[in-house]
Amino acid sequence: MLNYQEKKEKISKILSCWQLRRLTLLRKVTVIKSLAASQLVYIMSSLPSSQSHLKEIHQLLYNFLWDGKGDKIKRSVILNEYKDGGLRMLDIRSFNHALKSKWVKKYLDDNNQAKWKLLFDFFLKQHEGKLLLTGNLKQADVAGLNIQDSFIKEVIEIWSNLIHEENPTH
Repeated sequence: MLNYQEKKEKISKILSCWQLRRLTLLRKVTVIKSLAASQLVYIMSSLPSSQSHLKEIHQLLYNFLWDGKGDKIKRSVILNEYKDGGLRMLDIRSFNHALKSKWVKKYLDDNNQAKWKLLFDFFLKQHEGKLLLTGNLKQADVAGLNIQDSFIKEVIEIWSNLIHEENPTH
């Protein structure tokens, strides 16, 4: 998890450079999305998540946003669209989920012949790979699948959370 630690430190330096400027909330959100989040794209999309580091990064972002003085607007509100009174602030958890779920989309694309798909095939072979991902898999059932690779397991958990329907209609 040194990768996450390094990125956290880099994000902290970036934000501290911008902290001294008198930015509006909207401009701070722009700095967060363009300069801080861009630092995380590669590691979040290719490595298992470190929940503790993601939580710390989340805290860094909100400390920057509010100048370390605590939230002035509910976080659930600031994440909203502009038309709903929000600022479209980055939600680090959703950002992570979006990056990870892209892997499944690419894996399920029959036109994509990338070699990395062999790795997914290897770890999902006993679970019928594509069938598993196109079914109605509960997130709680992923633990019972005994997937050895932590990154692929996290991707499957996130995907199952996105697509699972409690009472699917036939």
